[in-house]
Amino acid sequence: MRPILVITNEPQVLEDIQTCLKSQYHIDALTGDMEIFDFLSKKRYELVFIDALILRELGNDKEDGKYHEGLQRFWNVYPMLQIIVISSMESIREAVKAVKAGASNYITYPISQEELTFVTKNVGDHLRIQSELNYLRGHFWQKDSVDLVRTNTPDMMRLYHKVRSVAPTKSTVL
Repeated sequence: MRPILVITNEPQVLEDIQTCLKSQYHIDALTGDMEIFDFLSKKRYELVFIDALILRELGNDKEDGKYHEGLQRFWNVYPMLQIIVISSMESIREAVKAVKAGASNYITYPISQEELTFVTKNVGDHLRIQSELNYLRGHFWQKDSVDLVRTNTPDMMRLYHKVRSVAPTKSTVL
């Protein structure tokens, strides 16, 4: 079973997520006052559901709507982690701000099984597509590009190997 982590202070939210996803996922739960990042570093999770208010508190900048710093703390532990924000209907704007800051998606509570299923499937599909794209990009540089570059010059071959080594990264190279 695939692991997910739910971080909320709302017992009903946790119960609803467990009811909807228990057949597909192994669910661990934390409250906002626990050592989230110590816990997260011990086990790799496919998804993290986190309450918008807890996420906002994780950033050092406590201003209203500042979520990027809180999200970045998660990505420092596991860069490919998919984060889904949980929010009440009254604070849906906060969830939208978190998504704009980089969260994968959001759900509102009370939780609807259809919404939860749709969001988790959508995030999973996005992760699978991104993984396939990364594989294909890497595969291109390993196989096909050898035919594209033809040189007998040692300096050009060294340059080509350097280009291949940085190609999978998001770095800008001059």
